Amino acid sequence: MDNAKLYKPQKMKYFLVIDQGTSSTRAILFDEKFAAVNVSQTEFKQFFPKDGWVEHDANEIFDTVVGCIKDVMEKSETTHKEIIAIGITNQRETCLLWDKKGNPLGKAIVWQDRRTKIKLVIRRYKNSKRFFHGDDRYFPSLEANRG
Repeated sequence: MDNAKLYKPQKMKYFLVIDQGTSSTRAILFDEKFAAVNVSQTEFKQFFPKDGWVEHDANEIFDTVVGCIKDVMEKSETTHKEIIAIGITNQRETCLLWDKKGNPLGKAIVWQDRRTKIKLVIRRYKNSKRFFHGDDRYFPSLEANRG
């Protein structure tokens, strides 16, 4: 029996991490021992249409994610078959509406945008109202702004 035919070397397995942040997207490839193998990072444009407003182009964000993944895998000479897990971190509070086909209906409203603040205050008010058993003395003027 030929031992060379029985031995089949195992390919390395990798973890892919995608960090989609406020000003850039990054993809990092880690080996099985969690050592960083390669990194790819791409910045994207932020829009400031009015004072206190911050917006992102959703298609550009998507393109930077795909581009960083392709780049880090090409630099590492890795295929999708070698990826055993994917971790994603993102902007969380950034808001975006999509149509049924998956197309954005406008620019994303970034978490830093002041337009998101009133909704946050109202949400906190609603939660505190439950806590205080319906007592409106803490935020009486917000009742008219409920949305």
